[in-house]
Amino acid sequence: MIGLATLLAVTSAWAGPYGSDFNKLVTALEVGGKSTKNLWKFQDPDFGATDFMLPQENAPWAGNYSPMKDGGIARRQDGNSANPQNLPTKEQVKRMSPKEIANLSPAEKMDILNGDFEYKITLHELNVRGPYRALQPAYWEGFCNGVRCAGFLTPEPVQTIEVVSPDGIKLKFLPSDLKGLAGASFFYIENENYVDIGKPTRGDQRGSNRPNFGVVYLTLKYYLAEMKQAFVIDMSLDSELWNETAAGFKMKQTPRQALTVQESIDFPNARHKVLVKIRLKTLGEVSVQRSNSPTKKSISQGKLLKETPMSGYLYLDREGKIIDGAWRDNTLDSSENHWRGVDFMWFAAGKGADAKF
Repeated sequence: MIGLATLLAVTSAWAGPYGSDFNKLVTALEVGGKSTKNLWKFQDPDFGATDFMLPQENAPWAGNYSPMKDGGIARRQDGNSANPQNLPTKEQVKRMSPKEIANLSPAEKMDILNGDFEYKITLHELNVRGPYRALQPAYWEGFCNGVRCAGFLTPEPVQTIEVVSPDGIKLKFLPSDLKGLAGASFFYIENENYVDIGKPTRGDQRGSNRPNFGVVYLTLKYYLAEMKQAFVIDMSLDSELWNETAAGFKMKQTPRQALTVQESIDFPNARHKVLVKIRLKTLGEVSVQRSNSPTKKSISQGKLLKETPMSGYLYLDREGKIIDGAWRDNTLDSSENHWRGVDFMWFAAGKGADAKF
């Protein structure tokens, strides 16, 4: 058996992005409390699942990213944003009907629950992150990172919770309220609980800092399928950030193939290659209304997911182990698929740290 120290020593000898990205995968496993001892076996492309979906107990739950231009978690159930100039006073809230109180945004409900009618949480969401900030939020800006993270690190809220504030006001938090608040709490996480592989695209260059294809392949087979642990992918290959949770995949791969002359130059330690075609299944956004119902079972059945085709080559050494990988872009892809793919991956553990920032 090859131990972790040996494994790291081997990977540190690999030049270029593959070795660096591989070591980050090892770190992600360690941060998540997952074993690395069998990772070496999965560098044989004949090893591991080629068709996988997270089971219900490991599946993430689904929520809405609460777009900041619409108020973020200060967006009310009717879809309208709270207005910082017209937030209800304590007396006004006490005169509201249960239906009117239920329509308040998650942020307003939290402020009222805290007895805070200065609305610190709500005003922060509106003025610092939301539609009243100086630089208007882009349509894609929201809490997708926090909701994706909370979706696999916290239990799914499935019931309405009724609580009474210190002022005697009865509040109902719907599952969508609780998911929105959970997503906000995970908007930031501690650095020691976060690992990324690849970097977000900047500017107009498509997928300019993507993770190595070979490491993406290993991450799907080992981190997702073997460890049954979800992680997050920015699935937009442009400068927008659309965080989606990896939930499953199907793969088809060819037998070992000979290298071209150019590949022999580019990958001097490789002896063969394998073409892998992947249909990656990821969880993105669902409506606020849908997030009020349980979602984990549906997700484990392949529902509520997006499926994105992608492919690449694995380069193998004389022992048949992966030593590098390269993306293979299909010029016949539809416009949508051309801009969807693995821009970068990130992994998280622990608790949300939004309150510290």
